[in-house]
Amino acid sequence: MIESFYRELASFIESIQGRSECVSPVEDGLEIMRIVDAIYTSANTGREVYIER
Repeated sequence: MIESFYRELASFIESIQGRSECVSPVEDGLEIMRIVDAIYTSANTGREVYIER
């Protein structure tokens, strides 16, 4: 498990240095946050929440 963390960290550093492409672009993080927000909204309202793209 620790080895996978070090590989992930090395990959991140290489992408910052421009030596490789980032495997988790900002758009992925944004989409995850939209999903999490919809989950919380659904839980608070008791209704289904639709996410627009």
